[in-house]
Amino acid sequence: KALGDTIQGKKSISAKNENIAILKASNPLVMDILYKAGLCENENYMTKTECALVTESQLGTIFSSSNISTFDEFKYFTSITNIPDGAFSNTHYLKSITLAKTVKSIGRSAFYYSGSRLSNENLSVTFTSEIESIGNQSFMNSGINSFVIKSNTSFGLGIFEGCTKLTNVTIED
Repeated sequence: KALGDTIQGKKSISAKNENIAILKASNPLVMDILYKAGLCENENYMTKTECALVTESQLGTIFSSSNISTFDEFKYFTSITNIPDGAFSNTHYLKSITLAKTVKSIGRSAFYYSGSRLSNENLSVTFTSEIESIGNQSFMNSGINSFVIKSNTSFGLGIFEGCTKLTNVTIED
């Protein structure tokens, strides 16, 4: 059995490795993209160590226009301080992503049209750090419905343009 699989018998046993960040069994589309990009050695899992080694230039736009729906494991990509321009653009079915605590800026059009085809759900972007800057049109036409931003964050033009589900923007001190 592969790491993370459950072995059935009289008792269920689940093998775990604390260094595993993403399993293909739980997030196959993300794993396929990462493996095909050469960012992990095993097609069935990616370790936290491998995640931490991914650079912004390697991340680039490998997820753009993909059908990923969740990427909460992105919190392990701790070398990323800037979400590159267009990184998650046109991920129409993205409903949840947790950014690494190291992320300080979001590039231009990073989440452009993300979550736009979710009919009964909204795009949820969880920030685990204080974002210092948000580029032009970062969330334009996305499915985001609420957003919390610090008052000292600089932001570009049209970041929420066309966000028809957006009902709440909170600016905190």
